[in-house]
Amino acid sequence: MKKYLVIVTLLLAITVGGFVFYKSFQTKELSSGNSKPIPFSLVIFEKNEGWGPCPPGGGPCSQSTKLYGSGRLVFEGNENGEKNLSKNLVDQVIGQIKQSGIMDNSCEAPIVLDYSAIYKVNLDGQEKTIRFPGCENEIKKIESLFLEN
Repeated sequence: MKKYLVIVTLLLAITVGGFVFYKSFQTKELSSGNSKPIPFSLVIFEKNEGWGPCPPGGGPCSQSTKLYGSGRLVFEGNENGEKNLSKNLVDQVIGQIKQSGIMDNSCEAPIVLDYSAIYKVNLDGQEKTIRFPGCENEIKKIESLFLEN
């Protein structure tokens, strides 16, 4: 009976320890200067774009790009792939977002008919949605940091 209790206690301790380790890994955060920590799983910058007309064979005519707090960069659509950016580069992107003032700008612009892009920027608990071509110069500076690397 004692042997059974020891085994059950050991299994319970391993299970609880594994769960705690898993949860701490999921909530691991990046620090970005004086701002709030950025969770690894948070999408810092997202771009969903589409263009037309779509190819007759039904090929993709859209692209999604997401940059996570962990540095994970994911492409889906016309181009598919994934790469991991350094913490330093993620910090540069965050710095450029702050420096641009994009989170406080209105970024309103007239509609473009042959191309569509919606950007979402998440920083310090605030989410900003921008429709192309709003804040185009600021967006280009932010994207140039990680889309050319």
